[in-house]
Amino acid sequence: MTGGVANLPLEWFEFGDRPERVRGTWVGPAFRDGKPVTYSTTQDGREIPFRFLQRQATGGDVSARAAAAGATARPVLVMLQGMGVTPASFHSIAPYLWLTHDLVLVDYNSFSTPEKWPTGGVTLRMLAAGVWNVADALGRERVSFVGSSLGGGLAVLASLFAPRRAERLVLLNPAVYPQYLPRQYRLFRVPILGEILMALTPAERLVEGVAGLGYTTPEKMPDAVRACFVRNLASRTARYQLMDVMRQLPGNPSDMGEYTARFGHLRQPTLILWGRQERLLPPDAGRRLAHDMPNAQLIEFDDLAHLPHDEAPARLGELIDAFLREGLPAAGAVPAAPAPVSVITETE
Repeated sequence: MTGGVANLPLEWFEFGDRPERVRGTWVGPAFRDGKPVTYSTTQDGREIPFRFLQRQATGGDVSARAAAAGATARPVLVMLQGMGVTPASFHSIAPYLWLTHDLVLVDYNSFSTPEKWPTGGVTLRMLAAGVWNVADALGRERVSFVGSSLGGGLAVLASLFAPRRAERLVLLNPAVYPQYLPRQYRLFRVPILGEILMALTPAERLVEGVAGLGYTTPEKMPDAVRACFVRNLASRTARYQLMDVMRQLPGNPSDMGEYTARFGHLRQPTLILWGRQERLLPPDAGRRLAHDMPNAQLIEFDDLAHLPHDEAPARLGELIDAFLREGLPAAGAVPAAPAPVSVITETE
């Protein structure tokens, strides 16, 4: 149990099987033999694997057509993890979100699909557009988002691209503004040198870097989740794809200026949860985003770092659950007026 909420199997969040291509609109099943089926759609020539954790389907193979004909569809929450990790980053917090929503796990890096090196050509715009490709494949016009780090930035970009399709946003230390990049990140961005370094850097070292930045102390990363991340980056192809995404991180104001100027147009109810022991993003980025988005609430945590949902899943899970339950928008509704920003500092 997690804070009184039943755990979900970690294997549900670990991609590794070859996806089944969706042709047209997905018709299920969401689960097969008790395990979620991995599907994929295509965006700009890249295969994007995803899983649909549909609560009503866990007891059997329930297709989208059967669900539409019988059971009432639950709202959908698209989950976008941070750079270099897998949806397993959401494993501990997912049970709280599953109380009210069916969950879509998106392997936007395409780590689980073999591609020839070099991968090349990926952009943040492409990754964000791919999110809507997954929603289209599921036949869902409107979805909500929970995004961590780069996944939070992609959730914001996706909402800018289709504002009437995005219902609510939950952003966990989102990466949306230009940031200082650690020395190793900068080296990975250098052509040729980056390829050499990624080929030589073991997955364990990369994951240790994630633990050092994501948690207040690296030892807080659960061993099972750490092992999952290591398996994910064990192949050279996956490490090259990680490098490809690193090369798209904004490094100066002009990189994101086109988007940041439009944040004020996003009126979706938004909850920003920010660990103040942040070592990667600008320390004021959470407050800046809460100021720039007219219907956002910011809650800060003095004792958490870059992956606050991983460090304190029960605390954050209950907050997110309450946010998602309070007045879920009716189908097609758009928030009419901005809400005041509320900044709260919490500690245990």
